[in-house]
Amino acid sequence: MDKVILTPRLELILQQSIDIESDEVKDYHLLRCDPGATSWSFGGVAKDIQESQQVLIKNHFPIKDHDNDVRQYRASYNVYLRGDTTTKAPQGRDSSRFIGRVGALEGRVYGPPFSPDLVIPDDILANEKALKLEVGYSFLEKSWGHGYASEALKALMAAYQNANSLWNPPYEKVYFMGILGPANVRSSRVLEKVGFRLKGIHSWDGPKHFLGGAMQPNEVAVYSLDPSLGKREESQAGDERV
Repeated sequence: MDKVILTPRLELILQQSIDIESDEVKDYHLLRCDPGATSWSFGGVAKDIQESQQVLIKNHFPIKDHDNDVRQYRASYNVYLRGDTTTKAPQGRDSSRFIGRVGALEGRVYGPPFSPDLVIPDDILANEKALKLEVGYSFLEKSWGHGYASEALKALMAAYQNANSLWNPPYEKVYFMGILGPANVRSSRVLEKVGFRLKGIHSWDGPKHFLGGAMQPNEVAVYSLDPSLGKREESQAGDERV
């Protein structure tokens, strides 16, 4: 993956260190301390930087315990506003310009397995040699409403498509998913803006959780974006409508 990704307004810098004294972890901790940014996070606001570091290691940093470990394809970028948009040169980390994080990781499990109508089945993914990744993003509340999340997410997915030396072999294409709480309207707009479409709602039994300022049931909205398999998927959906 590119270490730096530039967009018209943003600079995305790849998370490469988990050292608690690094600027990368300190900036990520700023995000984990923001009530707005963590309002839809099961962990909520971080108690300290050590907790932020552990979340980063567990959920976002690449891990490879064996050759087929899909966690090795994770990537997480800290997002910064570009101080000078007239230059193509990277400007580096600056906590005063830090606004959020965007990344991708292996598809996670939410309660029972997803039904076949919500995701491309594993056998098709295997036959197509497609890597399934779940995108994620979180931004400081002060930066909301400017389109930064969709701009960063679009750049991240383009970087993954271009970084085929990372995942090819054994994969030949990437299949992106987005998972979020159905009531998280702001986040769903981000996905829809970059081309994701809602596949359906996945729910399961269990106690409710306090997320987004209210008690939420155990359910997630499943979104799909797959430039490589999109024509086939849309064709199937059209057949079903007929």
